[in-house]
Amino acid sequence: MKPTSTRKLHGVHCPIEAELLLAIIQKELPLPDSREIYDHINSCDTCYRRYSELFEAYDQIASLGQEENVPAANLMNAVLEESQGRLKAVRVFRKINLRMRTITITTLGTIVAIVVILALFLGPILQNTFLRAERSLNSLNNVQAIGSGLLYAETNKVIPVAYNGSTWDIGEVIAVNERNGQVIHSLPASPQHPFMPGLGVSGASRAAPVLSSDGKILIEPAESSGAGEAASFASIDPISGKIRYITQLVGPPGTNSGTIYIHQMWLDAANTTITIFGAGSNVAQGQLYILRFNAQTGKELSSFQIPLIQGENDLNTQAAVLPNDQLLVLATSATEIGKTGEIIQFIRPSSGQYATQPLFIPGLWGIVSVSVLANSSQIVVFNGETENLYFISASTFQIVSTVPVAAFVNTNFASGDISSLAVSPDGALLMAVLNHTILGGATTYSVWIYNIPQASVDYNFTVSSPIKSISALSKNAYFTLTLQNGEVDWFSLSGASQPSPAPWIILAGNAQVMNTIGSSS
Repeated sequence: MKPTSTRKLHGVHCPIEAELLLAIIQKELPLPDSREIYDHINSCDTCYRRYSELFEAYDQIASLGQEENVPAANLMNAVLEESQGRLKAVRVFRKINLRMRTITITTLGTIVAIVVILALFLGPILQNTFLRAERSLNSLNNVQAIGSGLLYAETNKVIPVAYNGSTWDIGEVIAVNERNGQVIHSLPASPQHPFMPGLGVSGASRAAPVLSSDGKILIEPAESSGAGEAASFASIDPISGKIRYITQLVGPPGTNSGTIYIHQMWLDAANTTITIFGAGSNVAQGQLYILRFNAQTGKELSSFQIPLIQGENDLNTQAAVLPNDQLLVLATSATEIGKTGEIIQFIRPSSGQYATQPLFIPGLWGIVSVSVLANSSQIVVFNGETENLYFISASTFQIVSTVPVAAFVNTNFASGDISSLAVSPDGALLMAVLNHTILGGATTYSVWIYNIPQASVDYNFTVSSPIKSISALSKNAYFTLTLQNGEVDWFSLSGASQPSPAPWIILAGNAQVMNTIGSSS
């Protein structure tokens, strides 16, 4: 427990006064002051508890004036109160007209019974409808502390935001306190209520948001209202939730790109440059583009079109940028007469020039996943057709080693694939998520921890549901698994025992986490 005696912290006294906490909740303070206070709240148990209690009270009071937003959970109480009022009326009426007593009681009893039954059946439905139209909350309480910062995750809700006279649809990002699992912020800030689109967000046509390593910049795809695909991106302040800017993608001069849609986004290690990999709407021309922007202002630094190699299939392309921002890697399936394989292109992001000749890996290729090591030394490419992992040097541009996944998991595949790859921040461990069927028909969902320096499997474990993605967060302290049902589990690699995943986020109202983005720890 932190001390409660008053002390000065760069102008902030601990414990923080209620008036100052309320000003933070109402977003009335300048951004630098807000950052300083939030940093203190996240590190002080006493002030965090005071902030949470005040935030909950403020939220309840603010909701009193919005009758349409009253949770359906109160519906049963309203029904019971109404029932008691009707029974009192029956007693009075019975003294006036005893001959109608039986008919009146029976009728009113039937009405009350119908209302109660409707409340029982419609209550959960209305409650979920209400929750879907509100900012997301974690339905789990008393979860285990996994860190001391904030975990950021994207949900399947969309928040309409007004900016420069236009309305934009931006995916909701929640900031979850790593000490207790409570949702501290829901971003971006907007007076409009979230909504849950029929197909959700973060699908094949929507890139995942990006959080800077210092937790001060959040980059999200931004869609013109009703557009369905993102051709712009927004910079959001993770503390206030305010939009700093929204920038629309524009193709390089002289190209017939049409609208450029975002496929993937990255921030460099210095948090100064945004790199976007996108595709033009003129699909017949097979146009792929790389665009670079200043992370502070959103102004374009450079843009270029990636020339397609003969036989390349641009619809099955995955990309990655090394953390040192020196290399962009494109992995694309290619099929020509008598020649089938994967083309790996190495491009300098700043100039758009090839660093070397493309690397061709022959064989059948299916779903491709591309990852990079944190030290920028190697690229990891997965072939979903042959179930092979390829480790490629970022300096020689040649294959360093090949790991057959069937041997990797010590079993025989009947079908299945690696759905997600993650590399630990120290570059020592590769986490591979497998949703696969082994010979004999059994389906398993598992995570395999591969030791890169030792070229061996450390251990593996299974979970009960299909896994959507895996993320390495909080400087090797823990990893998150996002399941297909939107649940987020976590596991740690610290300690002598093997990891055991535990549920950590299950959003209320049937909302789902689409993916975890990063941590401020």
